[in-house]
Amino acid sequence: MEPWDGDIDILLNVSDKQRLRGSVHSYKEYTLLEFRENLWTYFKTNRRELFENNRNYTWPFIDIFFYNDDGHTLSLLWDSDPLPTFNKNDVFPPSYMSFDIFVVPVPKKPEIVLEVVYVDISLCVSNIWSHQHEEQLKNIENVS
Repeated sequence: MEPWDGDIDILLNVSDKQRLRGSVHSYKEYTLLEFRENLWTYFKTNRRELFENNRNYTWPFIDIFFYNDDGHTLSLLWDSDPLPTFNKNDVFPPSYMSFDIFVVPVPKKPEIVLEVVYVDISLCVSNIWSHQHEEQLKNIENVS
């Protein structure tokens, strides 16, 4: 989960794609949108809002990313080369942390995972995008 990014991001094993499709199919008030092969979005369907905003999804939403598990390492399946790869023991079993009023699962060693994805985790960068309004934010700040 990335609280600074305006939505919820989850990772699923790529082998669970069909199971996810089947499990959400019966919930007619929600939509699973497959943007790309390995980026899906799940949201509450609101036809009026979709029409008014000329979008194919509504906020708030859940972004679903996928990873491949080869038994020892996990590779995130997204548009980068090389793919971000983690030692499975750095991710599982998950730890749990507070996020607002919730307790959510996070990687066993979150610092290692964050360093692989973001490199310099000592640098805090304000959000550059508003998912709610689907527009770039102004006044981006970096804090070390």
